[in-house]
Amino acid sequence: VTKAAGGVGAIAQLANQPDKSYLFEWNGGVSFAFLIGLSLSGALKLIVDPRQLSRFYALKDDREARRGIWIAIVGLMLVQLSIFPIGIYSHFLLQGVTDTDLIVPTLLNEPNVFPVWATDFLTVAIVAAAMSSMDSVLLVAASTSFKNLISPLRSTQAELTWTRALVVGIAALAAILALRPPGDIVEITIFSGSLYAVCFLPAVVLGLHWQRGNSLAVMASMLLGTLVLIAWMMSGLRNQLHEVFPALVVSITAYVVISLYQQPLPAPRAP
Repeated sequence: VTKAAGGVGAIAQLANQPDKSYLFEWNGGVSFAFLIGLSLSGALKLIVDPRQLSRFYALKDDREARRGIWIAIVGLMLVQLSIFPIGIYSHFLLQGVTDTDLIVPTLLNEPNVFPVWATDFLTVAIVAAAMSSMDSVLLVAASTSFKNLISPLRSTQAELTWTRALVVGIAALAAILALRPPGDIVEITIFSGSLYAVCFLPAVVLGLHWQRGNSLAVMASMLLGTLVLIAWMMSGLRNQLHEVFPALVVSITAYVVISLYQQPLPAPRAP
């Protein structure tokens, strides 16, 4: 992609084009505050994502955790440095593309950018990466739904059957929603990152480092944080301030206030 766009030095040419100069401004395209919120929501999602937490708990000891920190930092840097420039290079390679979801598929089908064998390889790699993420999401969603929605209401020994049925049902629902998505991939990813942050950050971070938390505080922080998140988006204020900031403040405040007004949980017994 870099070669097809004319090399790294070609990026400087965009600054001299009147219709592209906004790419080099702090508030070009979107406000800087919105951009910070976008980055924050994505970072917080990586911290509190249940799939990531399960991997953190699987680490053997502190040494493995420290090694994992550096592996994650280096890995994320390599991934971001490989992906983000594609958005800049697409201004040289594509004309008239207004849907950001079409940038990568369009580039893959450009013979001047990728040879046929590379297009096939990258297409398979993208599908494989998506499938590796979807299977873990479906398993977590199905097992959690059974434990928290079905198991409390009825006693059943067919846990595996229920979980399999939930996997199929959730996958079918996702497929139906994908036919008429509520937004593009970037918008949906931003919303999911913000939702993860306001729902799980107080419970995970404060729950680990503060003994006053309880289930009522967790539920209140999730509910109020989600309501503020959606209300802020619908009010049109996200262009001035990303919705993750007010929603996170409300979520954390609700967790702390309700925890302070409740009796603290008994200290865990030493093994």
